[in-house]
Amino acid sequence: MSYPYAELLEPIEPYEGVARRLQEELGFAYPWVAGKPGVYHAPLVLRRGFAASLFAAAEAVGRLYERLSRLVWEEPALLDFFHMTPLQRLMWESSGGLWHGFARLDVFVDRSGRLRVAEINADTPTGQVEATGLGPLFLRSFPGYTDPAARYEARLVALLERMHAAQRGPGVPLRRVGIIYPTDIPEDLSLIRRYTGWLEARGMEVVLGSPYNLQPTPSGGVALFGAPLDLVLRHYKTDWGGEREPLFFDEAPLPDTAPLERPLGLLLAAEAAGQVTVVNPFGSVLAQNKLALAFFWEERHRFSAEEQALIDAYLPETRRVITLSPERLIAERAEWVLKSDFGCEGAEVFVGAYTPPEVWAEVVESIVPEVWAAQRFFDILPLNAEAVPNYGVYLIAGVGSGLYVRLDPLGVVTDERTRAVPALIEP
Repeated sequence: MSYPYAELLEPIEPYEGVARRLQEELGFAYPWVAGKPGVYHAPLVLRRGFAASLFAAAEAVGRLYERLSRLVWEEPALLDFFHMTPLQRLMWESSGGLWHGFARLDVFVDRSGRLRVAEINADTPTGQVEATGLGPLFLRSFPGYTDPAARYEARLVALLERMHAAQRGPGVPLRRVGIIYPTDIPEDLSLIRRYTGWLEARGMEVVLGSPYNLQPTPSGGVALFGAPLDLVLRHYKTDWGGEREPLFFDEAPLPDTAPLERPLGLLLAAEAAGQVTVVNPFGSVLAQNKLALAFFWEERHRFSAEEQALIDAYLPETRRVITLSPERLIAERAEWVLKSDFGCEGAEVFVGAYTPPEVWAEVVESIVPEVWAAQRFFDILPLNAEAVPNYGVYLIAGVGSGLYVRLDPLGVVTDERTRAVPALIEP
């Protein structure tokens, strides 16, 4: 099977040695997943033109999200389209329309060779450890190739400094950064350590904690464990900070549905007072919402002819489930993919073409339609007989700045067999 856009090279050493370096050099927490390698230990070498087209597609879709955000900010009634909870609305309404710092867009190649952007993680994107660490690890054995994430670290730090200067003034140094993350979930510790290392290498002090560890300061700012912060690097999802609502009619009651009202109020008040900068901005709650994908299609008349061409070129048709009858979704099972409004990393995704008819019918009848989107199914071009590639393209301030590539088994979304793969660009 020929894949014209990239070539998966053969490993040149056993995985055990690679796994050891992943832990020792990258602080990689999980080199093994369910007893199997979590990383493919040889590069996927992208053709130069193909890599450029991935970045161009992601940047174009980023501009579409910027336009969407401006439309909603300028016409507040449009916010009703997104079925947000009161605290989610407050996050957006306090944002000034600012939604973006850095994001990851999941891009695929369909069987016709078209690039399809399935969704955006604009809130707390992950995968940077693999995207920024695997390239240098493998470049030692493949000199002359290019690491597509070579400028990620410098661009991210520059972004934080620019956003801080925009909030506090150009003469106020960025000295102390608080990284807010769910401290009870260990999966992202490698990423938190990587963020910490990047900032400390530039002389900044870093304080780690959860939203519950925030306190107000006398000046109207915010502190973490008593240390006043200049900037908060937020790795705590906006939907976790807001109210938790059920996605299915028949699901068990959620154990904790209350929003993080006090920590969120502290951050929003400090930011409104100009005392702290939050990145990613809370306005990312709009772009993170999968119903935004439906907005591009259901409200396409609000976009220019050039923007509509970009929608057609890159975004699969998407509709809110409340606009589609259950009977139609069941009859057209193989044509649709169901996604919850704030699901991510493959969670709460049902692909009709991969789901038995009786299971699909149960899903369609059980979901709360107001918080689900239905996206038109497209058939992904396989890399080989075993896997399809998911190209996670990072944008920093709207500029393509790295790749997190995953190999998914054929016929699934993401499971324990998914493996990250080092991405390099051909000489």
